[in-house]
Amino acid sequence: MIKVNKDLDDVPASLNNTTTQRRRNELIEAGRYIHEKKYHSRYKQPDVKARLKKLYRGKCAFCEQCIEQFQVEHFRPKSIYYWLTYSWDNLLAVCPTCNQNKKDRFKTANEQLLLANTEDALARIHRLADEYNEREGSQLVHPEKEEVGERFSFSKDGSVRSRDERVAGTILICGLDRNDLRDRRKKVWDDLQRKLNSRLLEYQSGDPDALAKIRGLLEEFAKDAENLENEFIAFRRHAVQHFLSKT
Repeated sequence: MIKVNKDLDDVPASLNNTTTQRRRNELIEAGRYIHEKKYHSRYKQPDVKARLKKLYRGKCAFCEQCIEQFQVEHFRPKSIYYWLTYSWDNLLAVCPTCNQNKKDRFKTANEQLLLANTEDALARIHRLADEYNEREGSQLVHPEKEEVGERFSFSKDGSVRSRDERVAGTILICGLDRNDLRDRRKKVWDDLQRKLNSRLLEYQSGDPDALAKIRGLLEEFAKDAENLENEFIAFRRHAVQHFLSKT
């Protein structure tokens, strides 16, 4: 997981149009989320999905794998925070597995907030996450609000853990240490290691260009770790900082 910067001043038009405003008001009046298509469809409008796909570069907000068919997830569950169902700073692009793992699991250190001042909340409906995170003490990491990459501890086998309680909780809730992710992260490192071993054999065989090739591979890997189009940036950055220095 890496921090993604969302422009809260540039909200997709469909989240502010009269139909969405009407649906939001109906949910507020009902005091709960209503499981009907007309309510589901408003946060899945084409402009919302297109913006999220571009923002997250076609990757899952939590696990960072590229996803062809992503789902629009609510950071704060709509079943609890129904008034935030169409809030721009509450919508994420996630893979089906992370979405299924997370479901409505959302813990806070302090009491969860209620919709106290409707008029004031509606005026700031697309930018309440910072206030809520601070007051509630969210135990789940918001990928648009925090840079926690250095709090992840990866191994060369692709596994991940953290000494940070909130990051560890996010890993557990979203299943970020599941087998398929481990294997895909491991492949990133294994591919580099295989290439390095090949160049090392060339060096031992007396190839005068082998050292330059090795340096080139390392530089390319480090560059790839900063190319946000790639999968698993947090893992790649960890590998550059912790694995390559020992290679």
